[in-house]
Amino acid sequence: DGIRARSPSRGLGDVYKRQVLTMAVMKGQQMLHNARLDKTVSQIEALRINIETFRTTYGSLPGDYNGSAIDIVHSGDGDGIIDHGEDAYFFEHLIAAGLMTQKQSIPSIGGYFSVKYNPSDLLTGHWILLSGPKDLGLLTSQDALTLKIKLDGNEDNTSGIARIGGCVDSNNKVQKTKQKTCTLYIEFP
Repeated sequence: DGIRARSPSRGLGDVYKRQVLTMAVMKGQQMLHNARLDKTVSQIEALRINIETFRTTYGSLPGDYNGSAIDIVHSGDGDGIIDHGEDAYFFEHLIAAGLMTQKQSIPSIGGYFSVKYNPSDLLTGHWILLSGPKDLGLLTSQDALTLKIKLDGNEDNTSGIARIGGCVDSNNKVQKTKQKTCTLYIEFP
């Protein structure tokens, strides 16, 4: 007879409920992400303290240590520089000294902590690198800036203990991007 059954309208109330639920989920995800950033800052601060504690206690940098006071599998050459593969021993030495656990060596935000000596012409000395696999980007520019501000109190990428790499221009200014192209360098204490 040409008459179709009408489906009941969902009404604006259902649409509003879906929008509220979606916003709540998004807000929860952002809160979890911010908590991971905060935890990563705490990990970086603890790592810097642990490096200084190791240096004070053993008279050497972790990774470069070649003494017998702790039970380690691999020794460095004791020359004061973490180089020639000694970065692979860095966390082994901190863990053997009881200054951290294997789990604490993994950043809460993801990626990896590694150690670099003179990573660029602008960054001399020892630096902790927070990056993705093969030292590639891990962070969006906003995440990198958030970590830098939490560690240094400012966005100036030419000073402080933290420097952003991978998403900067020739003037060392951070380029805004939602792509995970940024890395973070943290100076040794």
